[in-house]
Amino acid sequence: MPPSRQYGELVSQYLDLRDDNPGVIILFRVGSFYEVWFEDAELVSRELGLKLTERPSGGSAPPVSQCGFAHHALDTFLPRLLSRGYRVAVCEESDEAPAGPPGAPGSSGIRQRDVVRTLTPGTVTDPRLLREDRPTYLVAIAPLEDRLGLAWTDVAAGEFKAAELDLDEAAAELQRLEPAEVIVSVDRPVPEGLVARRPVTPVGPSENAVSRLQRAFPEADLSSLPAAEIAAGLIVGYLEETQGAEVPVLDSPTPATPDEVMRLDAVTQQHLELVETERTRERAGSLLGTLDRTVTPMGRRMLRSWLLRPLVNPRTIGVRQQIVAELVADARLRASLTDRLAAVADLERLAGRASARRASLDDLRALGEAAAALPELAEVTAGCTSAFLRALGRPRPALAEFAERAGAALTTPGRGERAGGSGGSSSADDRPFRASASPDLAEALTRLDRARAWQGTYVNRLRRQPGLSRVKLEQNSTQGLFLEVPLNTRVPAEWIRRGGLQKVERYSTPELDEHAQELAEAEAQVAAEARVLLTELRGAAAEAAEAARDLARHLAAADALLSLAVVAAERGWVQPEVDTGDAIEIVEGRHPVVEAFGPFQPNDARFVARGEQDQLVILTGPNMAGKSTWMRQVALIVLLAQAGSFVPATSARIGLADGIFTRIGAVDDLAGGRSTFMIEMEETASVLRAASDRSLIVLDEIGRGTSTHDGMAIAWSVAEYLATGPVRPRAVVATHYHELAALADVHPQVTLLRATVEERPEGVTFPHRVEPGAADRSFGIEVARLAGLPPALLERARQVADAVEPLSAEVAQRLGRATRPSS
Repeated sequence: MPPSRQYGELVSQYLDLRDDNPGVIILFRVGSFYEVWFEDAELVSRELGLKLTERPSGGSAPPVSQCGFAHHALDTFLPRLLSRGYRVAVCEESDEAPAGPPGAPGSSGIRQRDVVRTLTPGTVTDPRLLREDRPTYLVAIAPLEDRLGLAWTDVAAGEFKAAELDLDEAAAELQRLEPAEVIVSVDRPVPEGLVARRPVTPVGPSENAVSRLQRAFPEADLSSLPAAEIAAGLIVGYLEETQGAEVPVLDSPTPATPDEVMRLDAVTQQHLELVETERTRERAGSLLGTLDRTVTPMGRRMLRSWLLRPLVNPRTIGVRQQIVAELVADARLRASLTDRLAAVADLERLAGRASARRASLDDLRALGEAAAALPELAEVTAGCTSAFLRALGRPRPALAEFAERAGAALTTPGRGERAGGSGGSSSADDRPFRASASPDLAEALTRLDRARAWQGTYVNRLRRQPGLSRVKLEQNSTQGLFLEVPLNTRVPAEWIRRGGLQKVERYSTPELDEHAQELAEAEAQVAAEARVLLTELRGAAAEAAEAARDLARHLAAADALLSLAVVAAERGWVQPEVDTGDAIEIVEGRHPVVEAFGPFQPNDARFVARGEQDQLVILTGPNMAGKSTWMRQVALIVLLAQAGSFVPATSARIGLADGIFTRIGAVDDLAGGRSTFMIEMEETASVLRAASDRSLIVLDEIGRGTSTHDGMAIAWSVAEYLATGPVRPRAVVATHYHELAALADVHPQVTLLRATVEERPEGVTFPHRVEPGAADRSFGIEVARLAGLPPALLERARQVADAVEPLSAEVAQRLGRATRPSS
């Protein structure tokens, strides 16, 4: 076939596949490379840093853009495309060319190609493409009237949940989930800001979503949540369309009730740096990074979920605390449990692959080993007080049955096994199944070993012939078995030359050809029997998958609790009292992250909801004096307590908070056309809308994004609204507007605290101590001096400050007289 026509046929194949898979990058297998063509080549070249070239398109048509990489680099480049939000179809060559002999009319003689799998960021299950420290969520959003239906699944683990939320709740849930992919139907557009900077995939109309859900999960009942039902149906449809015959097995979708966990809006999750730092978006330096001492991937994911979803049920919180307390008190138990858990594979995702009958041989071995390890785990926890810990190693019959079956069928990696009594041997990597696994396999292995044994006999016989002492038997994928001798070796006349290299010649013989046929048949028989056994064992694993998933959940929780206990024991944290009262009382509290980096100044904190005192704290003091640290540590101690953890304090009593809301710092949103001040006001408005009497609110520097006059007016009004409005949450407002201290003169529920400063002849120091009272100066000029501003500039700043200070005092007096009394 002329090369130009062959190029044309390849391009035609590529375009047909692209048309059948719109919006998907086609990785087109050509020999030992994956190639991408046309405008997709320019995109992939840019994203992966690959060289962009051109290839002929056939005939007189202009060449097309092309880039590509070797097939063995697929596992390197594929995750990078998925992590950037692209959908990818892997297209492989078939073993057959189109019907008809090469050159015949209508036949190109080139291999046919087909898409063998479509991967999207939210549907991957291959462990090589997943991050082990967090779930990979596919999320669907479906607006309906004034509600947003949200459904999400971790395909690799089988989790499937749905909820109906308002806009703020949906934004908070998306922040928790950090979806790898969001799907929205073309007939149900979602608010732009909700999915900004998230990988969004448009899908078809939602008219059949509910029927698809009911067909896939007839037992599911989301009819009371119609928007959530539509969103769940969108997920089902998307998986059916992208995964084809290999649709993953998911749990039946269950409703997620927002009231079961503490409300943490998206901004609060960022400001408190729960799972990543706000500036660099790194795990190190976050609360999770500080607390994570887990030893299993599933435990790591569980701990992350707990920090993003603190509890609001005192009984459930108490159960976690009791387990942590038992682990804190027993170092030997902690060490033994750590050793046992560290030996367990990622059972959660393994169970997902098992239920989908996609488990690899390594998966099957790991599943069997996890089940076989339960008796040892039971020995470790047998004497525990906690029923949860005692139950970790309880027998699970379905898993035990699978473990026995897998142990009898699978060989151990790295250990040889004599098969079928034939005298041959092979490693478990070559022979994953024991010869005793089935009579048919034993017979096939005996035949294979006999054929391989013949090879050694044959070569030894040849080497005894004159001039053939250096003959070798070799094999490759293109020539099969052949004899190899040094160049210019005299060989028997019946040998048939098969080519050669620079220093060797290659030959075949009738006897070797006959043996090669026997060997190929034996290998095919062994492979066929192994496939039968693998299918049977995968079926057995699928039957045990639900038990494995249940065990995974329990082991993940144990690992998360163990992590909390290890940190508490090492740092001297205490068990807080969590109740339904109004008070939050923390004695000598410390910031859980900052204290890990060196000595820390402890501070007390007290708040009472709707009380006559300590409901609202006005916190003043200079920059660098520790105001933000104190506010964050209060919020984090409350959050830790309700997650079931011990806390960094001498003692703590936490009256349940139904939510924590913060507004700390802000930046411009240039792309969205919003200034720092607009973002600050939007976040403050969101906090005031969401808060209840049982909430904890932390506001830092309200009003600083605008003029001093307007800024102070807004800060005063926000603080007063929190103290006297229809909802009176426990709150702290940190400010440089010292005039706000006048609020305490007329509202008894307002308490004044200040971050102290120590003045010395050589300058000021900041001991990071918080005490009663109000600061009378901001010491901003001293901070500027520490930053290195010129002395002349600092002197002028002092003169201006002295001139303005009396005006500020007069403003405070007027505000105090004008303030309306508490209601």
